[in-house]
Amino acid sequence: MKDGRSFPGRTPRIQLHVGHHLGAAPLHLSTLIDYIMKTFDINEAADFLKIDRSTALDLAHVGTLPGAKVGRAWVFMEDELVAYLRDVTRKQTQARRAQLEVAQVIDRAQQEPKPRRRGRRRPLPDLPELGGQVAAA
Repeated sequence: MKDGRSFPGRTPRIQLHVGHHLGAAPLHLSTLIDYIMKTFDINEAADFLKIDRSTALDLAHVGTLPGAKVGRAWVFMEDELVAYLRDVTRKQTQARRAQLEVAQVIDRAQQEPKPRRRGRRRPLPDLPELGGQVAAA
């Protein structure tokens, strides 16, 4: 590789030093890809999301949970599950905040004293009776 030639059938080694959990030894490209692109089956995805397997299957079938059915098995990518979880968390948090705001507005409205309606300052004037004059006109 150093002289520009490629070697068919060989995956190049990448010098990468990652944290202590992978060790400081150079990693093979396929190992690096496996580490970056972690996949889960339906059981692992359900465990990751802390939901029941049947719930995960239902969500996957309707397309809510991002995954692909490869043959007879479901495959989920870790980064897509994380993105899904972040999206659900964001939406639920916004809904709770909106609900709290509505409750606070209602509480404030109930606690504020209602403005008193003022009565008439002057009494209505006494008007003369018109009687038959209205009908003749």
